[in-house]
Amino acid sequence: MLFKIIMCCVSFALFANAETNVKSNNIKIAMIDMDKIASSSNMIRELKQKLTRLNSEYSKEWQEKQNKLNSEFEALKKKQELAKNDSEKNALKESKNQLIKQQESFQKEVEAKSEEMNSLKNNIIEKFQQKVIKESEKITNKNSNMIIISVASVVAFSKDNAFVTNVTDQIIQELNKDDK
Repeated sequence: MLFKIIMCCVSFALFANAETNVKSNNIKIAMIDMDKIASSSNMIRELKQKLTRLNSEYSKEWQEKQNKLNSEFEALKKKQELAKNDSEKNALKESKNQLIKQQESFQKEVEAKSEEMNSLKNNIIEKFQQKVIKESEKITNKNSNMIIISVASVVAFSKDNAFVTNVTDQIIQELNKDDK
């Protein structure tokens, strides 16, 4: 929320400064709605689908492993209650230590997969940001007196405003064209 407030203040300040310069320098302001771009991007949509699928697969697998470990711990606990002599108790302690090692290994596996999924997400988001920047640069290269302002979300936009242009749809179209 704070980010959106700051972006609105910065955007308003840039807008106010640009408004005074527009008439003399023919500067045009273009804005892009980052929320709309992210929600309309094939790249982000595919990322969400892939992460959902991977999470579903791993959750099932991890739940099965966790249930198996829990049942082995329960069986071991019952055996410990029934153990009569020291040799049986020592053997059960060794079994318990092995189960604890399996539990730790399982936890490391879960953390590694989680880190892998975060890395995948971060890489795709980085590529997405670079594509948005590249497409924005293409637009500014075509219109040399244009400033592009990235906003978190566009709430309202006046079509009759001569020096502000919404280029969000143009960028979405170019991003999705590149993804095909």
